[in-house]
Amino acid sequence: MCCKVYSIKELNKPAGQWCIHAVRGSGCSIHANRPRSCREFFCSWLIDPNLGPEWKPEVCRFVMSADPAYQALTLMVDPGMPLGPALLSTWLTLPGPQVRTANRSPRAATMAAIAAPSS
Repeated sequence: MCCKVYSIKELNKPAGQWCIHAVRGSGCSIHANRPRSCREFFCSWLIDPNLGPEWKPEVCRFVMSADPAYQALTLMVDPGMPLGPALLSTWLTLPGPQVRTANRSPRAATMAAIAAPSS
């Protein structure tokens, strides 16, 4: 799913379209030589053992990632899937974040949860 929702400048790939190197069922056909932006990206589902199989991007239809610079959690939603009530309900019931914003665009939806500043 990350090969679809994100733009990849090194490959001139726009957001919302599958990368030409994505192979269904097996991943990236240029994995060993993938661009730096791909090598440095880790979705939260891969690195957070608390996220169950329902949070796998191919299942939930969004990619979740942390942005430490902004203390934010970002969801990049598959543009082929509407940002439905089920996703929004799940997101709004998550513990922790104090501020939540949603921004819809024709190509993709991004939701960010910004943690409250620590005291």
